[in-house]
This record gives sequence, structure tokens and C-alpha cells, in this order.
Amino acid sequence: MPHLTTKYPTETVACPECLGDGQLTYERPEPWVNRDLPPSLEEYKDTCWNCKGSGEVEVDYDPY
Repeated sequence: MPHLTTKYPTETVACPECLGDGQLTYERPEPWVNRDLPPSLEEYKDTCWNCKGSGEVEVDYDPY
């Protein structure tokens, strides 16, 4: 008996994490120079983890 696969229609929408930009602002600790004070955080931009930089994500279609 052949293996049957069911294809549901897929739809793409703007990524809710980066709002379609493809990049997010993350925070990381700066190098620890002064042992008396904890390191502060610096912001940097990188590829969105959710859409992998495309700006769009696929919506899962659940027929039930």
C-alpha cells in the first residue's frame, strides 16, 4: 500500500518576534574589567531566532 501524505495549505505572515525586520536586538555582558562592579550589558543586533532572518514565518494550519 502506498504511503499517503496530506498537504495542508500554508500561509506566511510577518514574524511576531522581529515584526518582519529579520533582525532582533539582543543583550550580552560587556567584558568584565573592574572586579568591584559587575559587568554591564551591551546591546547588539543579530538575526532573528524565530524566522532565521527572512522576516516571515509559516502559519500551521490545523483543520480540526
